[in-house]
Amino acid sequence: MQREILIAEHPDQLNTKWDDLAVWYYQKRAFLAFLHTYNYCNQRYYQLFVNNRLVAGTIVYHFRTNILTFSGLNLFVKTKIIGLPISIATVPIIGESGEHEFLLEEIIKREKLLILGLNFTSPYLKKKVVNMRTLPTIVIESDFDSYEAYLNGLRYPYRRRIIRFREKFEKVRSEVTPCSVFNRTHYKLYLDVMDSSTTKLETLSQELFENLPENFILITHYIEDTMLAWNICLHDRETLFFFMGGLNYEFRDRYKSYHNNLASVVELAFQKKCTRIDLGQTAEIAKLRMGGLEEERTMFIYHKNVFILLVMRFLRKILTYSSTRETYRVFKSVRQNI
Repeated sequence: MQREILIAEHPDQLNTKWDDLAVWYYQKRAFLAFLHTYNYCNQRYYQLFVNNRLVAGTIVYHFRTNILTFSGLNLFVKTKIIGLPISIATVPIIGESGEHEFLLEEIIKREKLLILGLNFTSPYLKKKVVNMRTLPTIVIESDFDSYEAYLNGLRYPYRRRIIRFREKFEKVRSEVTPCSVFNRTHYKLYLDVMDSSTTKLETLSQELFENLPENFILITHYIEDTMLAWNICLHDRETLFFFMGGLNYEFRDRYKSYHNNLASVVELAFQKKCTRIDLGQTAEIAKLRMGGLEEERTMFIYHKNVFILLVMRFLRKILTYSSTRETYRVFKSVRQNI
C-alpha cells in the first residue's frame, strides 16, 4: 500500500474527487473557496492518497486562539487549527474514517506551533495528544411534517412557552431574503452578539455576510423600522443549519427576540421540509427546550515540545468544556432519533 500526502494552497488545486468524499456543503470545494476569499487565515488543504486514490482530507489554518476560553480566562496563543476556518460545528475531516488517524498523525508531525484539532465526533491519537470535550452542537431530528405538528407534539409547558414568545412578535415584520441585502445594521447586531460571547473564535467581516452563496437564507425581524434580530441559515439537503445571527439587546426582553429568532429557524426548517435542524453550539438551554439534543464534539491539543504538552495535560480540566445540561423531556412521545 502506497500512501502519499499532498498539500494544496487553494481549494482550486484540490483533487476533483474531494467533493465526493465531503458529506456537507460546508466541507465542499465551493464553500472552502468562498472562505479562502472572505475569511483567509493562511489555510492549507491536506489530501491523503492511497495507491493514487484520494481517501481523506482536512484543512489547517493559522489563528491566534484563546486556549483558556472555557475557563473564562484569556491566554491568546499562535495556533495551527485543524478545522473549518469559521465557527461552525461541522466535522472538518472528510473521507474514509479508517484513514483519519493516519492523516492527523502526519499533520502533527509536519506542523509547528501549538496544534488544535476542533469539532471531531470521536477522539483521535489518544496516546499522542490531549483529547477533550468541546461545545456540543444542538440538533433537532423529528418526523413531524409541519411546524404546527411540531408544536402539537410538544408537551404543554414547552408548547405554551413558545406560544407566549410568539405573542410578543405579533406586530413584528419578518423578511426572508438573500444575504446580499445584509447591511451595516445587521452587522452591528452581529458585533453586539460577538461582544457578549464568551466562546467566540473569530469575528467575521461584513463583506463575508454580504457575499454568502445563494443557498444561505437571511431572516430579519423588524418592529416598524427597527431591526430586532436576524439569523442566517444554510439549507443543505435534509438539514437546515443555523449559521450566524444578530440581536438588538435594547429590545431583546420586550419582544423575546432571541427566542423568537430561534423559533423562526425551526419554522423555516419545516417550510423547507427538513428532517434535521442543526442549531449550533451556543445557548444550549434555549435550544434544548425547543426539543434539541446534544450532539457531542471533541477537540485535541498537541505540541512537539514535551514540556509544553505535559503542561497542556496538567491544564486539561480548565481547557476542556465541562458544562453539563439538564435533559428536558420536551416531546409528548419519543420522536427524535439522533
